[in-house]
Formats: sequence, structure tokens, C-alpha cells
Amino acid sequence: MLCSRTQHRCALAGVIIGILAVGFCKPNNCHAQMVINEVMANVKGPENKFGRYNEFVEIYNASSNPLDLSGWMVTDGDAVDIITPWSDSLGLLSPDVILDTYVIPGRNYALIIDRDYASAPDSEGYRPYQFAPGTIILTTKNSTIGNGLSTKDPIVLLNANGDTVDTYGTPWDELDSVPFDPGDGISAERVFPGMADTESNWLACVDTAGCTPGSQNSVTPYLGIGLSWEDIAFTPQKPEPGQDVEIRATVHNRSTEPASNVRVLFYVDSDWNSDPDNKELLGTVSLSGIDPFDGKADARLRWQSPGEGCHRVGVQVRDSVCAFRMLRVGGALGDVIINEIMYDPDRSGEWVEVYNRSNHGLNLRGWRIADGTKSYSICETDIILEPESFALISSDSHALFTTYVVPDCIVLEPGTLPSLNNQGDTVLLSDIAGFESDMVHYLRSWGGKKGVSLERVSAEVKSNERANWSSCVGPEGATPGQTNSIYAGVGPKQARLSLSPNPFSPDGDGFDDRTVISYQLPFSVARLRVMIYDRRGRMVRKVLGDAEVAGKGVLLWDGRDDSGRVQAIGIYVVYAEASDLTTNRKISSKATVVLAKRLN
Repeated sequence: MLCSRTQHRCALAGVIIGILAVGFCKPNNCHAQMVINEVMANVKGPENKFGRYNEFVEIYNASSNPLDLSGWMVTDGDAVDIITPWSDSLGLLSPDVILDTYVIPGRNYALIIDRDYASAPDSEGYRPYQFAPGTIILTTKNSTIGNGLSTKDPIVLLNANGDTVDTYGTPWDELDSVPFDPGDGISAERVFPGMADTESNWLACVDTAGCTPGSQNSVTPYLGIGLSWEDIAFTPQKPEPGQDVEIRATVHNRSTEPASNVRVLFYVDSDWNSDPDNKELLGTVSLSGIDPFDGKADARLRWQSPGEGCHRVGVQVRDSVCAFRMLRVGGALGDVIINEIMYDPDRSGEWVEVYNRSNHGLNLRGWRIADGTKSYSICETDIILEPESFALISSDSHALFTTYVVPDCIVLEPGTLPSLNNQGDTVLLSDIAGFESDMVHYLRSWGGKKGVSLERVSAEVKSNERANWSSCVGPEGATPGQTNSIYAGVGPKQARLSLSPNPFSPDGDGFDDRTVISYQLPFSVARLRVMIYDRRGRMVRKVLGDAEVAGKGVLLWDGRDDSGRVQAIGIYVVYAEASDLTTNRKISSKATVVLAKRLN
């Protein structure tokens, strides 16, 4: 039947007032026992009389007690129909349904179907549904449900006194979008049976069959006791070492029965295996009396004096359902850090490299990057960043790969990234729960320039230490997906020089013709000079003159002086002088090498 939604609602009010002589009132769905749970108004296939036979209204007894529907009615605003039991099993094709009764057991479903449901010919797709076992089958005294259901029809369930028990389509609200058309052959399903008839509590069925008559709705979340990371909170949110922390976990009861004796276990998942053991246990709390249909209760535990670090706090409910959230205590580094920033690219486009410094894999789903003002998602799928591995966040992966030789690593190319300011900016990395894994406030004076990236020196030093960043000194100007050119682990306290082979024989025979000078400095980036002196103290060769280098590297000496002449056999002194680019601290070191001739 084609008429407007407003016309339907006006007709609905007239039917209820004129025929039943009672006033329409909004039901109190928070306490409703019998609810309209699913509506099939747009049956699959063409709109003809046979298609209309497949319309149904599912109702659900949300209480624990049986309800007698004798004299109850249903209306779509065009006609009021008295509900009556279905008595003939012929044609239903569902042998385990319950017939010939008005009584709906507690926590059970009943279906109001068209009287002619089993009468349509095979060619018109009759009897398309498999009703769940135990479903009560009802119909109406008239030949149709209402005047034939339309996707614009609100539906009202009335008891024998004409009182409104429940509704579909919020007839009192002219501004929302229900009733609505879910699509051809698709029903409208209530999300939570125990919650009110509101716009947000109705969705289109997502089951492959298009409807779920007599069964739990496809859009109803997991019916049980549970929680998610969103239900875990800390007070204070950013504690200092030694400061007590209250952990609050909000437990949901999405079942149809009240929940009692719910054991909630709190622990620190230090080994990241998601299973609590005795050394990780913080404590347990017992909850009782959680109402059904998304009732909630808070479990609270005080964690005394947690140490500095980034802790993975786990909450387990009834030994099965677990959720986790990160807590930073003090200024500890996160597991995934910002490792390299290309803020002033030549051809590669802007990009940021991150590094997993932990010994466990981390799922990047839901992670975000921000520049201090706007936040952008970098990953919408399950991608695991393995321990000690890199991931690249690029604005243009094609340009990245054509500019550099990028090793096999994760490359993420979100639709939008923050624009990195060449003079300085903020780069913030956070996980799906908003936990700040790392943040850097960089300045151009720290390092980097056109086509040269800003590299991190150490994964163990805090991110906003000026001395922990400098320009890449690699030949390509950047090291995406690789160890940084200036990376320093635990370096020496003094400069170290070593030479090999020693002795060496630069006679052109292809054997030991050069010596390799290996240096290791206590600086991440330095200005380095390396000279060779003979035994009389005369400089014969400047191997390196005031060059900007990383904290370690190698040089070669072929036994020649600055003019290209091979030097005489003897002992030579290799002298190195370095200055820290950040602090200007100077150090020097020397070693000896023997230039010899090969013995025949």
C-alpha cells in the first residue's frame, strides 16, 4: 500500500483511538516483556499477492515468565488484527515449531505470519523460511497482517485491554528514519530486545538468508558477559613511578538473564601471551546482579606503585573473555617508535619510518599518525609489525620505490597524511586505543634538508632529545626500511681504531694491497679527520679531511701518499681526530700499521 509515513501515523492514531477507544501512549520498553523483534515487510521478489504471503512480524518474550496472548492485537495503522494461534502444520516445512497455543514461554520467540503463508504456488516462492525449532507460530484472524505490510508502516503490539505493549518504527517520532526499507528480501531487526524502540536500535538483517525468524537477530552482538579495550580506564591516566593507579573495567551483560558471581581478573601481560600467570596477577573482583540486555557493572582495582614502563594491562572475565589496554608510567618509551622522518623530500614524497623495538609482534590495525592538530588512520586491516622490524608510512609509495631501493618491509599508504613542516613539526604515533606510542617535536636545526632525512640515533634514548637526531649520512640521503646510517647501539666511551690486514703489502699483486681502517666513535654524528704519519712525524696522507660521518665506519689506505707514491717499508701512525656535531666535544685516537713486502 503506497502512502506517506505521516499518513500512516495519522491513520494509526485514528485506528487505535477510534476502534479501540484508547489513547496511544509511548511504551516503556525498558520494562517491556513482549517486544517486536523483527519485521519482514519487503519480501523477496515482486510485489504481488503471493509475495505478501511471506510477510511476518517476530515477537520475543524478554521476560523469564510465560505470557498468554489471548485477545492481543497487532496493527500497522491501516487495520487492527486479532492474533490467533496457527493450527495447521501442513506446508510449514518446519516440523519442530509449536502450534495451537497463545502461550509464549519466557525467553522465546513467536512469529505472526500471514494466514495464506502456506498457500502460494511453488512458482511464486512459497514457504521460503526455515523456522527455528521451538518457535511459536501465530497468525491473524484476517487474511493479512494489518492491511499488508509496507516498509513505511509502523507496527504496534496491543494487549487484550488495548494498551500499547511495544512498537516498531517509533510512531511518536516524526523525525527519525524508522520505519525504513532494509532492501529486497531483507528484514528489519532489533539490535537489543531489551532496549527501546529507537532509531539506533534497528538495523537491516545481515544474515545471508536476509532474515532470522525464530532465532537471535543477526545484528544483535554476542550475547554473553564481556568487555573491550574501550571499557578499561586508568586513574590517573598518566601516573608517575610509585603512584597508585585505579583500574576500572566496565563489564557488559549482553545475555538475556541477570548475571551473578562474575569473576573479573586483573593482570599485567608482561610476556604478551594474553594468558595471566601467577607472577602477572594484580588481583580479582567479583560482580553480582548485572542486569540483562547490556546491563553494566564496574569492577575496580587499585594497583599499588607500578614501576616505570609501558605496561599491557589485561582484564579477564569468567576465564575466557580478555581485553587489553596500554598504560605508560613515567616517561618510558613505547614499543613502536618514530625512527626516521623525510619532511623535505626531493622526489620521494614525505614519509615516516617506525620501528618495533620490542620482542613481540604488534597489530597495526587502527593505529594513527598525527601532526599535533589532525589525526589520520594508517592501517584498517590486521597487519603485524614483527619484533625489530620497520614499517614505512608514505604519502606516495610509487615515488618512494622509484627513489630508493627499499627492502622487504611493511609499507602503509593511507589516503591522507599530515603535511610535515620543513621548519619543524610534531609527529605523534598512537595505537587503536589512543595510547601514545611515540611523539617527536622536531626542528630543522636537528638535521635533515632537501632530499636528506632526519634519522634517529638510538632506539633506547628518549624521542625529544636533540642529541638523538641528525641528518642521514648515507649515500642516498635516507635509509627507508633499513638500519639508520647514524644508528648507535651501546657505543664505546672512547674512540677506537683498528687496522686489518696489519701488516699489509701494497705491491699490486692483489693480495693484502690495502689496509682497512675501522673506526668507532662515542658520538652518533661527528666531523672526522684521519691522517697517516711516517716514523719521523711527517704527514704523508690525509685519508679523510673534516668529513661528516656516522659514529662508526671504515676507510681504506693503499700505502700511497697524497701524491700517489707508494711509501717505503716501515711503521706508520694512523691518527684520527673527531668532534661531536651536537656538543662540539673533541677526541682523538691513534694506531700503528706496518707497511711490508710480501715474502716469496
